[in-house]
Amino acid sequence: KNLIVTDRDLFPDGTVEIDQIRIFADARPERIISYAGSKIILSIPETVNGYTVSRIGAYAFNGNDTLLTVTLPESVTSIGEFAFAGSVIRTVKGAKGVTTIEEGAFMYCAGLSTFAWGDALTTIGNDAFRGTGFTEFTAPNGLLSLGDRAFFECEFLDTVRLDIALKTLGNNAFAQCPRLATAVVPGCFTNRESQVFDSTCSVSYMSSENIALLSWS
Repeated sequence: KNLIVTDRDLFPDGTVEIDQIRIFADARPERIISYAGSKIILSIPETVNGYTVSRIGAYAFNGNDTLLTVTLPESVTSIGEFAFAGSVIRTVKGAKGVTTIEEGAFMYCAGLSTFAWGDALTTIGNDAFRGTGFTEFTAPNGLLSLGDRAFFECEFLDTVRLDIALKTLGNNAFAQCPRLATAVVPGCFTNRESQVFDSTCSVSYMSSENIALLSWS
């Protein structure tokens, strides 16, 4: 049985609270939990009452104004829509098991600059890291899909490195990033650089391995 972390008290009569992590039981096989505390640093347990925490659900930490660092257990494989959006989170640790980061999961988390990217990660959804504080992004080897506006409006982003394994690269994924100066991308995307980044970038070098270096005018 899996736990889904969410902020929605769907079944309040089944509430159990352990270390400020609130558990809501329902009649279905799954369980839904939410964080109700005010810690600055939080380690989410891998199991609660015998249930495995496999997902951070939609809006679970949305708008949280205290949590700066969260450590995820390796059992967590997905982070739901807008799970941390608009929060003050700065650091995400232990995300080695995460395969999917859904739409808007960390949108407008302006202080977020450290994330433990794992090679299990295959999908980053639309707007997932829009408006965050990263200075560089090096895609993990397993990343296959990067959504529209995934890193849109990242003011401090200056370096991007995408792996040859990437199959889908969304529109405006790195647009409106005023400090972006270096981008290394698979050559198959070079006909779309102005759609992915912005109209002032161009291919300055193409390697024999079909990896392109982009530059800005």
